[in-house]
Amino acid sequence: MKIMGRTTSWTVLGGAALLIFGLVIAWGLFFSILDAQTAAEEPDAAVITNIVRDDLDELPVSAAVQYVNWLNGDLEATEEEAMPQPIGVMIENLLPVRPQSGLSQAKIVYETLAEGGATRFLVLFDGTEHMEKVGPVRSVRHYYLEWASEYDAAVMHAGGSPKGLEYLSGFAMRDLECIGRSARYCFRDTGIAAPHNLFSTSELLTFALRDNAEAWGEHQAFAGWVYKDQKDLDVRPEEARAPTVHFSSYTYDSQYEYNRTDNCYNRINGGQPHTDALTGSQICVKNVIVQFVPAEGYLPEKGRLDMNVTGTGRALIFRDGDAIDTATWAKESREGRTRWLNEDGEEIDLVRGSTWVHVVPGDRSVEY
Repeated sequence: MKIMGRTTSWTVLGGAALLIFGLVIAWGLFFSILDAQTAAEEPDAAVITNIVRDDLDELPVSAAVQYVNWLNGDLEATEEEAMPQPIGVMIENLLPVRPQSGLSQAKIVYETLAEGGATRFLVLFDGTEHMEKVGPVRSVRHYYLEWASEYDAAVMHAGGSPKGLEYLSGFAMRDLECIGRSARYCFRDTGIAAPHNLFSTSELLTFALRDNAEAWGEHQAFAGWVYKDQKDLDVRPEEARAPTVHFSSYTYDSQYEYNRTDNCYNRINGGQPHTDALTGSQICVKNVIVQFVPAEGYLPEKGRLDMNVTGTGRALIFRDGDAIDTATWAKESREGRTRWLNEDGEEIDLVRGSTWVHVVPGDRSVEY
């Protein structure tokens, strides 16, 4: 009887243990299913770097991570695409060389005076362009290198002023001299008279960056400007102010007209629509900036100009059909980024896309 009692007790205990084990398993399965349902009901958050988005709630489930291109504010799929090695090309603007090649694909363009009342462009690309011709490539001046230094940009040029060449070597800049050791990245168009016939291509620019990558080292990070999405068509102004910059003679007037449909500013150069020789289409710019700097000085050799482009001063900003005429600019050093500020000292946001900056020395006239 004792043996029988023990067997019965063990049987009862075993059954109870199995019951408890089953309840634990069921409890775990219940919460697993609940967690899975909760996760399915909650969309993955989209991650946008370096940018404030007000449409996060409207983004699709599992939206791709996006990065802001530090040159023009475009949204990119990878951090590498968003942080390209910028390359600047010095392009001339004399009347006989118009229309130039490649300007419509530029991410950022700086225009100001060289000598004799003529203007010249520092044109920044990011390597995503497809151009069978870029130029004409001409010589550099030192104040253009003040802007190139903001991006740690490689600079393609054909010679330069003494101070310009001094900057390139003294500051160990990424130098692509088309009539020197980097000549293989440029070519002469024999159908055009020298010295206005020196060009490059997007492929040659890519080769130049590749071949010099080890010697130059990794390009230095810089802070991009603040960018935003453009206005929808229905809230863009029917009429908008746009600038005309009188650099010297009428030949070098830089004028713009707002294109409401495309939300950009059609460029007019010396009274004529400024087209790109590669496309035949008029250049249309998302952001137009006028930066006022002190009156130019003159260096001893050949009447070369000197400009002070660090410090602070007045600026005009045109984007989205809006004209901001209370803006200021600030640049602390040669390598420091030029910032566009509102009356409260906050950065003014630009529309994603191309930006042309017109640096106006002294009291030259600007209409808008």
